[in-house]
Amino acid sequence: MRSMIDEIRDCVANIETQEVRRLVRNALKAGIPAYEIFTGGLAKGIDVVGQKYEAGEYFLTELPGAGHVVKDGMDELGSLS
Repeated sequence: MRSMIDEIRDCVANIETQEVRRLVRNALKAGIPAYEIFTGGLAKGIDVVGQKYEAGEYFLTELPGAGHVVKDGMDELGSLS
């Protein structure tokens, strides 16, 4: 079974803008620290996007979409304060 952090990472890596807020919110409700959500999910996901770009699987047109997914996730983390 995939962890919530893995789901967030994969959401970013696959540029799934609709899911990231829900996944981050659920991870926070489950008691996962925001730092872990960021480092293990959002940041690792953007690393995967970079790897896909370097491998020629993603192109420049996908990069802004990945950035928006991470921004949405960060916005959800920022709603803590």
